[in-house]
Amino acid sequence: MTHDGPGDAGDGQRPLRIGIVTDGLKETGDGRIANGGVGVYIAELVAALLRVDSRNEYTLLRCGGGGLPLYRDPRLRSAIVPWTPVRRWTRWLDLPYARLVRRLGLDVVHHPNQFGGLGLPAPVREVATLHDLGPVQHPEWHRPPTVLRYRLLHRRALARADAVIVDAAATRDELVAAGLVESARVTVVPLGVAPRFRPAAGGDLARPGLPTPYVLSLGVLEPRKNVAALFEAVRLLRERGTRVGLVVAGHGGWRWRDPRRDPRFAGLLDGTVVLRDVPDDELPALYAGAAAVAYPSLGEGFGLPVLEALACGVPVVASTRVPAAGLFPDLVLRAEPDAPAQLADALHRALHDAELRRRVAERASQVARDYSWDRTALETLAVYRRAAASPARESAAEPGGRPALAES
Repeated sequence: MTHDGPGDAGDGQRPLRIGIVTDGLKETGDGRIANGGVGVYIAELVAALLRVDSRNEYTLLRCGGGGLPLYRDPRLRSAIVPWTPVRRWTRWLDLPYARLVRRLGLDVVHHPNQFGGLGLPAPVREVATLHDLGPVQHPEWHRPPTVLRYRLLHRRALARADAVIVDAAATRDELVAAGLVESARVTVVPLGVAPRFRPAAGGDLARPGLPTPYVLSLGVLEPRKNVAALFEAVRLLRERGTRVGLVVAGHGGWRWRDPRRDPRFAGLLDGTVVLRDVPDDELPALYAGAAAVAYPSLGEGFGLPVLEALACGVPVVASTRVPAAGLFPDLVLRAEPDAPAQLADALHRALHDAELRRRVAERASQVARDYSWDRTALETLAVYRRAAASPARESAAEPGGRPALAES
């Protein structure tokens, strides 16, 4: 790879060998990504790195699987370790990858879902992306294995990382205030929005049978997304005379309870649709067909649907705990997630404020341009470069630095 692209203009530095751990990508079996934000982050970041950087060499590390088209891209090396029960659990320590990292001579290994690095040999530099502190701050929102993994490995993994990437400044501030990472090692790199998310002429619906007009809620179906509060807000809107449908879309998550089964919302059954596992290529039209997008989450590291909705020219109502909403104070209406009446008021304005709707439509292309995945990739590449050039550091969790491990 010799071409100087936007992210690697001739700087006199040798090309890097970069490994990206892709265990966070879950496959559906038909070539699609099965999970939410983390999976999108990994897939879009890798694709964007290939667009902006044709100089450095990338290897995807994974334990088992490997059926996604991404792993067959000729511009990448794929190092897939056969899946075994032992490797299933030790992959969070990177033990299955120790031999590969040594044999491939990797300079930097990126853990896009934070965990790893505990079993990698020196002198590889390690970059970790932490999306949020939810499993530590609110364990009740997450699966027990996730909570246990954070409790056992969270602090140690952060201590070992040469560089830490976060999606939002709020997460950086929480990490530094908690004494988990010094500020010099943390870089804020916002997520991006793919070019397919753009205003659609006529707002063509992704599929027939959806109510008109409708409010869209998109995300993993789990308690943290606070969909019940959105149902209550729509119920209040209807009581006030605003007839609007509700479309909830996402992959099935942990402890999901369909609000349509709640007697309080019996009156919402007409005009309420829950869509599971919507294909990625249908999402832009689903956004564009919405009168507004609601994201009342109880806690987020970023809030990718906010970007995607704005890029499609659709007004957004978001929780005050969604960092992405704070990037667009003149475009996104905010409400407390535990105040359905506030959500209802904000949704009413999103549906009826002509000036707000005009402003959102006019700024759609700017949002997509300013927050592209290519930008995310370029800023991430800069972190790789800094980590590779940094001197070997002694881990706070392991005095004396990282011992070189024997090959397994």
